Amino acid sequence: MKTTFNFLRIGLLVFGLLLTSCSKEGPVGPEGPQGTIGEQGVQGPTGENGNANVQAFDLEVNKTDWGPNLHYGGNNVYRAYDIAPENVGGIDIRSLSTEGGAVLMYAFVDYDDDAYQTEGERKQLPFMTTVSNMGSNFGLRLEFSINRSSLLITETENGWDAKSLADEDVPDKVDVRIILIEPSASISGKSENEPVFETLKKEGVNLYDYTAVMDYFGLGY
Repeated sequence: MKTTFNFLRIGLLVFGLLLTSCSKEGPVGPEGPQGTIGEQGVQGPTGENGNANVQAFDLEVNKTDWGPNLHYGGNNVYRAYDIAPENVGGIDIRSLSTEGGAVLMYAFVDYDDDAYQTEGERKQLPFMTTVSNMGSNFGLRLEFSINRSSLLITETENGWDAKSLADEDVPDKVDVRIILIEPSASISGKSENEPVFETLKKEGVNLYDYTAVMDYFGLGY
């Protein structure tokens, strides 16, 4: 009986020692070697062209908004519409251009009178279009003067001359889309001090194509 009790006490002692040894953690081992670098992932799709510094403004010039026919020297006569900074988000267009920015304008000419027929597309300024009125045609030229920050409209026979435009021949509405590109605009392929227009041409953007330009900058039509 005493022998059995001794075996039992020794067994409990050994069991206790095992529990104690299992519950204690040994010292932290040295850090293992770094694993091999994994394969590079597939390149993601190219992002859209940034346009944080490219802004578009829409302007409607009505028939009565144009000024009178004025002589601008060299027998050139124009009607003018001044674009104020408040028309384009408070931006001074002349200063923007002087600082290296760029200005693009596209316009659509419309007459309420069906007797006047024009080309039904938006074109980049400056442009000339032929207006047909009951079989009689005349040339209409629209351009922009950065120094004056003014839209100019005139009648033309040869495309380069500027004549007085009769009141009845002034379009009832000219829809203008103005694109202002700041010098710091993020344009793919643009190098420092390179003119914005040159960069766009190198990128294959046709500035005469209104849709292509809007798509490039991610702007609505």
